Amino acid sequence: MSDAPVAPTVRLDRPAPPAAPVGGDVRFVAAALCALLNDPLLSSRPMRGWADGLRSAAKRLAAAGVRGAIPTAEVRRLGGVVRAAAAARDQRERFVRWTADLGPALADLAVADHTAGSRLLALARGILAETRDLAAGSLPPTALLPAPPSGRTERGVAGACLAAWAATHYRPLWGEAEAVVVAALARDAGELTPVAFHSDAHRRADRPSEPAAAHAARSAALLTVCDRLPPAAARCAARHHERPDGGGGPAGLTGADLTPADRLLGWADRFLALLPAPSAGAGDAPPDPAADWQACWQSAAAATYAAARRGELCLSIAAAGIEALGLSRGDQGATDASGVAPVGLALTDLGRTRLRLDAGHAVAAPRFAVAAAKRAAASPVGRAAA
Repeated sequence: MSDAPVAPTVRLDRPAPPAAPVGGDVRFVAAALCALLNDPLLSSRPMRGWADGLRSAAKRLAAAGVRGAIPTAEVRRLGGVVRAAAAARDQRERFVRWTADLGPALADLAVADHTAGSRLLALARGILAETRDLAAGSLPPTALLPAPPSGRTERGVAGACLAAWAATHYRPLWGEAEAVVVAALARDAGELTPVAFHSDAHRRADRPSEPAAAHAARSAALLTVCDRLPPAAARCAARHHERPDGGGGPAGLTGADLTPADRLLGWADRFLALLPAPSAGAGDAPPDPAADWQACWQSAAAATYAAARRGELCLSIAAAGIEALGLSRGDQGATDASGVAPVGLALTDLGRTRLRLDAGHAVAAPRFAVAAAKRAAASPVGRAAA
């Protein structure tokens, strides 16, 4: 029987067992480090940050061993690094599998093969099921993606994962969860074909389609020829570059025209476009690739919330998605003359029951001004003045 160390198994649907490398077992942590460093998935370019963090952890563990004393707190911290890397490795395996399934489906979709619809729907259901397992487990939401996506198929899978997570947590999207995940998978399929579809019938005459958004109409037209797909999938794909302020394309729709599913896909697409790659940490800092990756997610969250306040994204969807990911909306401006910070979006139960728009948003400003006038009129000073 071989005595080779066995890599730890991390399940998404349950808390880590007591034997996971979070305690003070130096031999277990060292064995898990060796197994992960020899894993080919962690040697790939997208996972370079995780591999660098593990190598730094191995060096620190070896240096502490040479000194003859390894503090329990250090072993526990390195064990957390190993556990996070193992979870990222497992999710990368799923991500590679989903990407391999999506590539042929998009190729068939690009030539208007109607059978691509059933494969897209099956893939969307699989992503939704495994995302629900992740949501019920003990891992952070940043485990959805182990690394920034690159390429059309990876962007499709990454958008589907993010949309599935938001749909799992945001009640108004439950009825269209499959549709929005399918749309996320195929939202860029129009880039694969130069064929111009006659889908500009509802486009405003004063707003021609921009090249950056023209592929959305082609993607939607391709989805309409597929079998078994929810009708909302083509609609969401067509609108993922629209903006609530009317500045998007190809149809120049406004917030009144966009459903919650449309707005969610627009936010997910922008979030992924703004998600940076982890930067190299300081040489003397303790290795923590999970914290570096968390900082990348926080950067994208702050950027998308700022875009939502400018009217480029739906403010309520952006705030609900950011809150569902366990992130903050970031510093969105200095305090006013009275020392009061800008009013943020008030969410109850992740936005499922009540939403209140931001007073700093141009669309919401009149509503807040009317409310302030009513409060002033109802106050004793206001009544006396009247």
